[in-house]
Amino acid sequence: MSELRRFRGAGIAMLALVALIVAGWVSGVWPSGGPAISDTPEAIFRFEKEDMVGFKIVRPDQVIEMRRDGEVWSAVGHPWRPSSAMVRRVAHQLHDLTARATVVDHPEDYGLYGLGDGAIAVEITLREGTVLAFQAGDPNPTSVSYYLRPTPGDRVYVVKKSAVDFYRSDLTAYREDKFATFDANEVDALVAEVGQTTLAMERTGEYTWHMSSPIEQEASREKVRMMLGRISAMKAQAFVEDGPKNLAPYGLDVPAAKVTIRLSTSGPVTVWLGDSIPDSDPPQRFAFRVEDDAVYAVKDGMLDSFTLPIEEYRNRILLGKHEWQVTAMVVSLNGESIPVEKNADDWRWPDGHAIPGSTPKRVAGRAADVRAVGFHDDPPTDAAVQPSMGRVEMVFDDGTRAAVTLGRSWEIPGEERIEERQYARIDGDPTLYEVDG
Repeated sequence: MSELRRFRGAGIAMLALVALIVAGWVSGVWPSGGPAISDTPEAIFRFEKEDMVGFKIVRPDQVIEMRRDGEVWSAVGHPWRPSSAMVRRVAHQLHDLTARATVVDHPEDYGLYGLGDGAIAVEITLREGTVLAFQAGDPNPTSVSYYLRPTPGDRVYVVKKSAVDFYRSDLTAYREDKFATFDANEVDALVAEVGQTTLAMERTGEYTWHMSSPIEQEASREKVRMMLGRISAMKAQAFVEDGPKNLAPYGLDVPAAKVTIRLSTSGPVTVWLGDSIPDSDPPQRFAFRVEDDAVYAVKDGMLDSFTLPIEEYRNRILLGKHEWQVTAMVVSLNGESIPVEKNADDWRWPDGHAIPGSTPKRVAGRAADVRAVGFHDDPPTDAAVQPSMGRVEMVFDDGTRAAVTLGRSWEIPGEERIEERQYARIDGDPTLYEVDG
């Protein structure tokens, strides 16, 4: 009976040993059977993410190198911008890298781990000039970990797959696919040549734009930002050709559109749009970023925002003010002028007495927030000589002034109701507007 117990005990011990060996092999601690030196996690790299100012990947097929100057990353030897997501990934995966286990010291054959001749060599450059270097090896037998060897050094570790597998990615993975992105708040001007039409918009204030072509008038902020958004959001569906010698195959020798965006903080963003790409799904067309000297394939449709009727680009919010910003008015009607002022929330006559009712508030609101429903660059003769029906001069809480002069009114029959229109002018603005009567 005691012999039977000893036999069972030995069998259990043997099974435990086999299980330990199998577990070590499956977890990738050693390639084919040798036990690990240590299974205690060991810190390999420690640095602050923002301290990384460059990285270089040397592979048998190519060298990929990225450098940071200030806050701007560039791809060494290429005009295009590095992928911000890939740059963040490199810093994130390595700044606090801990080994899952140590495999071996001074192995006889580094090739067993993919760390021999032809291994991927990586260098990380930090702000103070420190260079961290390592070799990225093969995946472990179950591909859940990868072998890594800091250099100089003779120790081989296993690390998480996500820390090193992307170093084998194609060059395009390191390239920014949103190749024309920018901050709309940093745009000073937009010029778009579409067919025979040139749209020219220039910023005049934080929320205001002026259109100088094809007509001279204040521009719609909404439409300007829509056009900027279409360009900034363009994403490469494919990187077609770098440094093209001939743009004709892409319809870019005579582009369907040329868009130039001038920024206050950096050089311009210049994009040409070419031919539609046959049988593409979703529909795509060729685009050329002049500063990158590269042709891309992008989703079609961005030209829609550049080919609207001209009136759509005109500013319909004539003053951009509100009733609560008006502090004083002079309202002229039928040859009589009435000055009123606002004290706290009350409108008062010149003698200081409160004005009953909501009429001053409604007048201030309609005048300050006047909006155009139509435009006349060449005013009708009768409207030009028609005596004004009324005028509202306003002072705002920021000290600025504006005046709206109203001309004759008329009615337009509609399907559901008759619409009343009225001519209006803004002091200092040559355009004659139609407003809701």
